[in-house]
Amino acid sequence: VRPGVMVCDSRNRDRARIARQLETEEYKNLLIKLQDHEPFLRQFNAWSDVLAFMHQGASEDPNKDEILRPILAAHVADGDHRWRTILLAVFWPGLGSIHFRKRSWDLDDPDELWQRVYWAFHQSVCRIDIARRRDRLVQWIYNSTIHRLHEDYRRDWVHAEREIASDPEEMANLAGANDGGDL
Repeated sequence: VRPGVMVCDSRNRDRARIARQLETEEYKNLLIKLQDHEPFLRQFNAWSDVLAFMHQGASEDPNKDEILRPILAAHVADGDHRWRTILLAVFWPGLGSIHFRKRSWDLDDPDELWQRVYWAFHQSVCRIDIARRRDRLVQWIYNSTIHRLHEDYRRDWVHAEREIASDPEEMANLAGANDGGDL
């Protein structure tokens, strides 16, 4: 089995698991809680409807901000990890796109790249200031994820540039291993 196929299968299983989680009562209650205060969200019967809306059309659609803003505000307000699960489901196609587009950054380990994409996304979601960022939330999170991912890899690239391959014999000579003296 090719490594890329295993990664894809694993991510597909993760996505299916998240979709099942969103169907549970505890997640349904989160949607109901948002709908109490957000009239725009009342048109959706389940998180799957929210995801279908978010995954279609242009990312610039201002109605997408009407969905993301209350989710992000709830996340900031109570820090409940379930909001991050919902956001992960919302952004899953975009994260997959980043993973595909930046695959050259980690050709040897697509799993590592996926973990770094997820971590960059997590940081972006946790650090967004919705009081200052009122619109274009989808683009901001997507671009911030790419930026954070690049910074993470850039540290590796800078470190790799500093490493100098040395001849083992030369290293032994520098260490005094071949000076002929016994201690």
